[in-house]
Amino acid sequence: LVSNTQQWKYGLLDFSDAKQFLLSWFCMPCQLGQNRAVMAGRKSFTDDIVTDFLPAFLCPICFAVVNREDIRNKYQIPGSTGEDIALLLFCGPCAMSQQTRELTEQGIPAQVFMDVK
Repeated sequence: LVSNTQQWKYGLLDFSDAKQFLLSWFCMPCQLGQNRAVMAGRKSFTDDIVTDFLPAFLCPICFAVVNREDIRNKYQIPGSTGEDIALLLFCGPCAMSQQTRELTEQGIPAQVFMDVK
């Protein structure tokens, strides 16, 4: 039996991108909205503030769990909703940074307020 699953390309505690980690820490709703926007094919969370930013601002943990699950499903990364909730509750900025770097690594520039190389 061949498995098509893959792992996260960066570890949860991989702080090699300090700017991304700090942005996830200090402006989580912005980064959540940006991740949602690029997953939906938009360039910025400001393109559709009602869909991409408002939910992230009103209930960031709920929005973050949905985002993380969508990324895992899209890239066939193993995990569960329970794990996602625990990760986001106990180290939300770590999980957010990991998600953003995963999207960027997959060719979807997801970093908000930064130039992507």
